[in-house]
Amino acid sequence: MLSFLKRALHKGHVMDLSTLADASGLNAAAITACQTPAEDLVQALGQATDDHQRAALTICLGTTAAPQAIDALLPLLGQDGLIGLAAAWALGRLNSTQQILALIPDAPLGLRENAYLALAYRAAAGHDAAILEQALPTLHAAEMQRVAQGRSGLGEQVCRILAILGSPAAKDLIDQTTADDPYSDKFELQRLAKALAEHGRDQDSIAELQGPWTEIFAEHLATAAPADTQAEQIPEDLTDVTDDKGIAEEDPGPDDGEDPEADDTGPTIDWTVFADSPQAAGLEPSLAAMMVQIGPALDQLARQAVGVPLSELQAQECAALLLQVVPQAVPPQAVQALLSPQGLNALQALMQWLVAAHQASPELVTAIKTVRQTLRQQIRASGMLGGPDYSDPDEA
Repeated sequence: MLSFLKRALHKGHVMDLSTLADASGLNAAAITACQTPAEDLVQALGQATDDHQRAALTICLGTTAAPQAIDALLPLLGQDGLIGLAAAWALGRLNSTQQILALIPDAPLGLRENAYLALAYRAAAGHDAAILEQALPTLHAAEMQRVAQGRSGLGEQVCRILAILGSPAAKDLIDQTTADDPYSDKFELQRLAKALAEHGRDQDSIAELQGPWTEIFAEHLATAAPADTQAEQIPEDLTDVTDDKGIAEEDPGPDDGEDPEADDTGPTIDWTVFADSPQAAGLEPSLAAMMVQIGPALDQLARQAVGVPLSELQAQECAALLLQVVPQAVPPQAVQALLSPQGLNALQALMQWLVAAHQASPELVTAIKTVRQTLRQQIRASGMLGGPDYSDPDEA
């Protein structure tokens, strides 16, 4: 396990993707922090069997902008429920318009429904408007032909995409769908007609589809501990990281070259002093107390995963420890709280205390700032608006 973790650190991405979801739902913090390359996500998706895990991997693929992700996600449009919805969201973020349009003509109802949702995401983001305006009237005609044959049509969904685009064809097709499809959603069609008349576009759908993915999938997120109990929960989770999580030291392989006495090296740190330090003064007492217990746990993980104490880590190694090793070693709720804005503020204060006490290099403070920047980039890449505030208190 130790050599595996070192390879994970050196490769620079998360190797254990099990933290992305659990039986209770999607782990928003782990998904946001995921930097695993698309090829690894595709491989994991092919092996995953749990619906929440598959959906989480699908959402992560939607943030990669990798062409190979499209081929892996297109078949998932035919899946019911969460996976199909996640595939629509992910493909809506990728350059997939032509591939989706090619799927629709002969596709069954469920796949067409998710495919139109993916195209609505594309339209709401302003992608491929000309291509969609040219292709959608033909698809609408096919939906109306299905209705004439006594089958289910999705004409109102085509109309919604055209209304999002503000297409001149939208009004006539809305009227046609209202008149010719007795089973169409008349309330939705009226809403679309009103939106076009008042705003020229379906602004409500644009706002909904452009919202944070965590709002779109809010009902599928894992149950998180209340904010006022997270600080009390983390220490217990983080201090028990070896027996149950499989991170304990193994015999090194022939190429590891580790010092068997590495865990006994490094300065002895009295972590309890932090609670009374100037760096802890600006923290809530519960956060300061939490850091007193987290410090030794992180030190233990650093010794096991990298072979040196926390105080000797370089910035990149410390950032990898937090973003890659900790998610493998502790429960998802603890990861979510530790990588929250409040958790990072407390971690930054802890690292600044170590530096001020001449017990660590400023590299550790740099590492926390790197983690902040990484999480900011992941939030931007996910399209999340109004997400967690990862601003640096040192820059306030």
